[in-house]
Amino acid sequence: MVNAAALRGHGSLAFISDGGLWLLDGATGSLRPLPTGGGTPQHPAFSADGRWLSYTATSGPHGDQLREWVARADGSDAGSVRLHGGTSVIGWGPHGHLLAEARFVGHSLFALSLLNPLGTRSTLGTVRGFWDATWAPDGRSLAVTTNGGVTGTTKLLTYPVDGRPPVTWLARRFHHDPLNGMQQPLLDLAGWWPHQGIGVWVIGDGAVSTNDQAPLDLIRSPSARPRLLGRTLLGVDSTAVTASRSGWLALVNNSPRAFGRLIWQGKHILVCAPERGSCEQPTTARASVSLDPSWSPNGHTLAFVDAPASDSPGFPQHTVARWYAAHDLELYDATRHTLRTLPAANGASAPQWSPDGGSLLYTARDGIWLLASLTGTPVRIATPLLPRHAWGAYYGQVDWSGQFAWDPRTPTAAAPPPAPAR
Repeated sequence: MVNAAALRGHGSLAFISDGGLWLLDGATGSLRPLPTGGGTPQHPAFSADGRWLSYTATSGPHGDQLREWVARADGSDAGSVRLHGGTSVIGWGPHGHLLAEARFVGHSLFALSLLNPLGTRSTLGTVRGFWDATWAPDGRSLAVTTNGGVTGTTKLLTYPVDGRPPVTWLARRFHHDPLNGMQQPLLDLAGWWPHQGIGVWVIGDGAVSTNDQAPLDLIRSPSARPRLLGRTLLGVDSTAVTASRSGWLALVNNSPRAFGRLIWQGKHILVCAPERGSCEQPTTARASVSLDPSWSPNGHTLAFVDAPASDSPGFPQHTVARWYAAHDLELYDATRHTLRTLPAANGASAPQWSPDGGSLLYTARDGIWLLASLTGTPVRIATPLLPRHAWGAYYGQVDWSGQFAWDPRTPTAAAPPPAPAR
């Protein structure tokens, strides 16, 4: 079911429904399927300028064959490239339509490249033992971490996109320089945040992930001492940390007394002020968990989900669906320290703001809903998203945010025809 009229005047929506990827144009009301080459689509994302859409598709007997697709924002000119072993898609830059990737070139070396969908590719340099990467908030650099198990030293470096030499922010020798008590630290990048610095999850000592309570450290500048912010989920589907343009942070901190991987136990949002500010926990009306933080465009109001705590050790379909249906959507004013509930948006997950801060898009009851006014009545745009009675919950976690991408702006003029980039 698609209600095209509900999206009129609210941009474009790419969403996965029952294994296929669809694009709904709110200006024309048109709905079109997007090609996946017979694979299963994942994580659609619009470029920052709204001209392009990227997504991956998995295929093969074990879902181990990946293709990265790029199409115009109206769904035309879709093309794909096979992602061979060792290639990582870093994602769209925060401005324009440059797509970054790290491509394995042999002998532990990876080439950092920027791809323009119009047909050009540039290489920033090579990294030995590439581990992870993310964009700077101004789009002028990439933060990159290396695998100390390969190089002997785990590093956090930044690579300017203008080709200048990389800058080392942090270096830890394997077995010699512990970090958060780990002798073999590896760094997964949580983000590079305005007025804050670079956030890293610290894993290691033989682990490839710390799904329950990964230490989240903040590194404010090159050679600065890492500062522990909290312990969050890592490598799973719930949004664990996000930042506003004005420098506020929100992270989902795990209680040490709960089994961290279970989504309905011991999760509480902490809000951290810019410039070394302290962190506080918004207090909700019920004994609950809080999840899915999303900052408003003005950078001061946080939308998040308030959900009931549960002692259930299992996550069958009916338990998961009932728990998600019990969600409330909250708005927290970080400057005034006030909290209000949006009762019309019951059952909400994965909220996203419109550019003017007057509307919210979210998932609920296996569909996508638009709250065009914060005091209005939500309207369902599309359903279903996941296969019926088979949501694929991982310890209660469902990847709602990975099922859709929203560009709420009015479409811009079409870009010139692209030259082949593959």
